[in-house]
Amino acid sequence: MRFCRHLVWIFGIGLFLSGCGGSSSTSGSQATDTVFPSDLGVDSPTATTTTSSAPDVEGSTAKAGPKFAAVRRYTSAATRINGLLSGTTPFLSLFSPADFFMTEKDAKCFGPKLKFTNHPDGTSSTMTELPTGDVGIWTETDAATGHACAAAQLTSRMEGVRGRLNMALTGLAGLLRALYNAGGVLPSAGSSVSVTMPSLPSITFTTASIALDSSATTYTYILKFTYTDASSLAHNIEITLQHAPGASKFAYNGLMVYSVTQQVTGGNCISGGAADVTVIGSLKYSRSSAKAMKVTHRSGQFCGKGGTSLASYESDGELDPTYRGTVLPKPPTGWADDFSRFGADYNPLTLAGSYLYGWQAGPLDPNARILQLRLNPPEDASEPVAVSKDGEAYYGYGAPIHTSTGDITGFICNWAGPGSTRTLQAYAQRQFVSFNSTSGLWTQPTGGSDIRYGPTNSCFCTYASGFRYDRNLNSTDDELPTEIDVISGSTTSPLDLMDTTIGTTTYATIQEAILGRGYTKPSNGF
Repeated sequence: MRFCRHLVWIFGIGLFLSGCGGSSSTSGSQATDTVFPSDLGVDSPTATTTTSSAPDVEGSTAKAGPKFAAVRRYTSAATRINGLLSGTTPFLSLFSPADFFMTEKDAKCFGPKLKFTNHPDGTSSTMTELPTGDVGIWTETDAATGHACAAAQLTSRMEGVRGRLNMALTGLAGLLRALYNAGGVLPSAGSSVSVTMPSLPSITFTTASIALDSSATTYTYILKFTYTDASSLAHNIEITLQHAPGASKFAYNGLMVYSVTQQVTGGNCISGGAADVTVIGSLKYSRSSAKAMKVTHRSGQFCGKGGTSLASYESDGELDPTYRGTVLPKPPTGWADDFSRFGADYNPLTLAGSYLYGWQAGPLDPNARILQLRLNPPEDASEPVAVSKDGEAYYGYGAPIHTSTGDITGFICNWAGPGSTRTLQAYAQRQFVSFNSTSGLWTQPTGGSDIRYGPTNSCFCTYASGFRYDRNLNSTDDELPTEIDVISGSTTSPLDLMDTTIGTTTYATIQEAILGRGYTKPSNGF
């Protein structure tokens, strides 16, 4: 029996490219699996879906119960694109421009609104609350999905990237398929061909072309169109892919750059009301063998309704995070909101490897939020369908996103509360995650986390001081003293964050301690 798998993730943002056989269309001068990354798709490795009524869960994380046959959602994106490339699936049945507007967000268990009163670092005699996104991993399990919080957070933060990149790849695959369907052939070295795309009332294609450089090593795909949404708002979308085939379908590299215009309320592009913005991103991928893939993805939100020219790029073509707005609101140049970076170095056949995701809301924030994940090799990698079943995640703060190397440099226990000094303590949050193939859930074994602290500058607090905060998230002041207390040296209410001591070894920094537990940052950075 022959087993085939199409593993996908990025970002993130995980990105997984693989396949067995692949497409073999030869309507052009070469097969599709050499001129296009036919097994490329984008999703989180911790995202799951079920085989119930809808195999693909767009825009949300599915809670999989035991009555369903749970699978990891990464299978769907590559499978759909491969069906399009092979000609078995019509382009218009897959192309959904609305997916370009999926958004990054936090899981319910991560950074919830936290009500408090009598904060020890400042004046707060009446009940108020910390804003969302600031307290990190607060509960071990995400109540909305049933997943371990680190797994749920990675999946949730990658939703926007998944939507934009998967739909960009679908559009580009449709470009190649449209060329073949019309009886066209791929361009010869130093030339390009224009392609007539299928049309829909809501989509107007303005540019659709494929070019091959003079050395016959790199194909350039360009797709530009206007999409009019259900509210009659027109969005301009640009996608460019430079893909360099290698000696085999498992050896290639490429770079995608995309831009999507939209309107948002709030943020740094306007002092009030709705503003025109452009989300710009880059995806760089490099595969050296069937078992070795490296990817990086970056994206940010820029003020104004433009294209990829609003951004600046590094020498390798990736989005430059240092090109940021420094005069707010509505900076004249640079990104203004929501910059994220992702890197992965992994085995596409098992998903084992290292992943790194960082994000920052504004260009002047002093720290980025950093989530690191190591997925372990499967116990029996020789099994044809073996996939990584467990790993460990780490969360903390690092240098600002435009200077970050992906290191977790510490933990800030009071980011936005009264009297906040945003003091970096030599801690991080840690969570071990394990995949349950029956339920389809990433779970945490008992005792497999270090996440508990007090939301104060010191990370410690006591019930006796009068400080109250909603530890159990029920919006009621009903916590017991042992729930409020986080006391140094306590056996009943201890601080429970990962520190720099692992076993008998004390490391110089918290990032070195994380590396000491077996994590390795992606070699290409993020």
